Amino acid sequence: MKKHILLLVFLVTTFYQASSASNFKLTITFDLDVYVKNITPHFYSKSGNYFENISYSVNKKENTITLVGNNSYVLYVDFPVLVFSEKKKRTLFGLKTKTPQTNLYYLVSRGITSYTGKQLQKINFSKEKDVKIIIAKQEKHNELNSHKTLIIEEINTYNGDFFCCQLLQN
Repeated sequence: MKKHILLLVFLVTTFYQASSASNFKLTITFDLDVYVKNITPHFYSKSGNYFENISYSVNKKENTITLVGNNSYVLYVDFPVLVFSEKKKRTLFGLKTKTPQTNLYYLVSRGITSYTGKQLQKINFSKEKDVKIIIAKQEKHNELNSHKTLIIEEINTYNGDFFCCQLLQN
């Protein structure tokens, strides 16, 4: 009987994963060379961190998009990748007809399971500065006031592991 109880305790403690859920708020700023009215947000599903609900609002005056919602996650699983697609029509190479063009902007989170809205660092995309990918990093997990230590890395290429992309509805 003791063997069965020990086996049961071992199985329960071995396969247990700490999980949580939280409300999040994240404001993304775009330089004036990226028109927020042409932006549609998407996200990549991630095993272990998913959205229970999510919505967004556009502020044309400030040229920002604010995402709010609730995400459930296994501790230390990164926040899902956010993608912002900008669609517009441009005249290319002196042609008389306009050709559709899509620019993609990625927010990749490393060491961040959720955003509180208190982050002190501004997340800002720009065409002129060639900022198409932002990696937000958090080195200290679950620390008091850890939102103050957010590290922002701006790059223009990324070799990531992206999977299924889903369109957000506002």
